[in-house]
Amino acid sequence: MGGWRSGSALRRYVGEVRGKNLRKGYVYILRSLKDKNFYIGSTVDLERRYLQHSQGKVTSTKRRRPLELLFFQEFESISKARKIENRLKKLKR
Repeated sequence: MGGWRSGSALRRYVGEVRGKNLRKGYVYILRSLKDKNFYIGSTVDLERRYLQHSQGKVTSTKRRRPLELLFFQEFESISKARKIENRLKKLKR
């Protein structure tokens, strides 16, 4: 076994393999049909999250319904998806 995987490095590696970082992630963009504003988000379960938005269970989009899903992209991990989400949010300012 290589030295880089000994001790705490190995524990971190095993934790990443078992943890959330290996779950696929999605970035999505919603548009309000009411006020034409956009919402950018990320999730591990796109269908469930869109349903939450549509049912008014998400505070930031609750009063903007109805919503349409304009775009989504799958990423190899939720952490990668969140990085892209944050970059997109900075661009729209």
